[in-house]
Amino acid sequence: MNQPAILPQEVLQIIVVGAGISGLAAAYGLRKSGHDVLIVEKTDGSENYVCLLRIPRISCDLFFFLETNETIPSPPNMTQMLAKLGLTRSCKSFFQRTRRCDFIDANSGSLIGSLPAKLFQIVARDAKAEYGTLEGRSLQDVLRRKCEESGVNIRFSTPVAGVMEDILSTCVELENGEKLYADLIVGADGYNSGLRSHVVFQEQPEIGPKVGILRVSIPTKRLQQDPNLRPLLALDSWETWFGTGVQCRFLVLPQQRERCEAVFSYTITSEFSQICNKWKIIEDSSMSGLDVSALEPRLQKLIKIGDRCELRVIKTLPPADTLVSIPKKIILVGSAAHSLAPGTHQDTAMDLEDAYTLGFLFSKLQNKDQLPKIISVYDEIRHPHALHVHKFEVSRTMSSKAPPGPLRSVRDERLRKICHYNHEKTTAEEAVLAGWGPELSVVTYDASAAAQDWWNQYGLWIIDEEESGESVVGESEVRVSVKRKSESRHISFFC
Repeated sequence: MNQPAILPQEVLQIIVVGAGISGLAAAYGLRKSGHDVLIVEKTDGSENYVCLLRIPRISCDLFFFLETNETIPSPPNMTQMLAKLGLTRSCKSFFQRTRRCDFIDANSGSLIGSLPAKLFQIVARDAKAEYGTLEGRSLQDVLRRKCEESGVNIRFSTPVAGVMEDILSTCVELENGEKLYADLIVGADGYNSGLRSHVVFQEQPEIGPKVGILRVSIPTKRLQQDPNLRPLLALDSWETWFGTGVQCRFLVLPQQRERCEAVFSYTITSEFSQICNKWKIIEDSSMSGLDVSALEPRLQKLIKIGDRCELRVIKTLPPADTLVSIPKKIILVGSAAHSLAPGTHQDTAMDLEDAYTLGFLFSKLQNKDQLPKIISVYDEIRHPHALHVHKFEVSRTMSSKAPPGPLRSVRDERLRKICHYNHEKTTAEEAVLAGWGPELSVVTYDASAAAQDWWNQYGLWIIDEEESGESVVGESEVRVSVKRKSESRHISFFC
């Protein structure tokens, strides 16, 4: 077993709930910081989904195992986190740089505009990292291997029933009645998090219509046989469709080039009330609630020639009002914290940013008395940025799914201004700043610099207070104290 990269003055016992990308990344970051980490995961750890397919024509139900590997966008802020966490070399074989993006009208098929390589180079230069795509399951495999090599313990088939408070520690109660005690619990149990209710005490209402996500897997050879679809197979290109109530992303799997993937995100009508909190195989797209007939011919073809359709239907949730509970010693990470819909551009990026920030802060911990303040500092750093990203993603989604009207016109004009900067006699830099202002604040965000900057200014205060004998009474005192010390950081940190 490898030793942790940092040996802290006091080792914490930490339980991470969830072994998805966010949970594995958080566990790896915390283990590298020198703490003992246990992951509990309710599934058996298999990379296969057990699916039920109903075949009405022969009146039978077929159960089978399906291996999946989704394609994940890696914007510059995520690519940078891969490097900071030491994962770049391990991900090299399934990471593909992006050098072009086409924006297409999902209903008419007309080209709105294309982002050329020059614009991607400008953003990559400012962010010090590149746009790309990678394979989700492969990233999860890498993180799981890193966790195991570094000494993280993982218990599969271990569902959690709840969390209990204790005077000296906090406790995870399993469904089988077993109790696991720890100094800290990290909730990484996904978009439909059970631990979120222990942090956010008011039930989160839906803030919009239900969203359907249809993932269609297609053999590459079927696209090669169609002259209208063959141009979509460029490995370094993102193809993105915007339509009324729907958006679509098409990507080729970087490592498994014999397959490609089209992911549709669309507004669910009131007539379609089905909720699928997990990915589920469906027989065909007619079971998805997506109006395929309204899509342009190429999208209809992609759905028709796909040999695998997976559906997920989710509620649109607001962002949490806090990411931590100091009395219960719980920190939320990933989708459990940010309520970003699966498949958004920043979903996985936020997972890795959370993991890095956790690892950095807990490498600074000198004794358990500092734990409440370290938890509060995590919220101080990550929560304002999480709110900013959530607002950005919601605005982006509304814009991409806008029906004909003023909002769509503004969106298309902005995209054309970026894409056709040469025709308007403006520089590429001016085009990027004019059209990508909101996105730049997200994709060029450096989570490592944010954490380091905070600690450089205020970290000594935490250490000095502990040495001077000041005590921490309760959650509100910690929050007020930390906020007074770092109030100015809200202005320059997350603007």
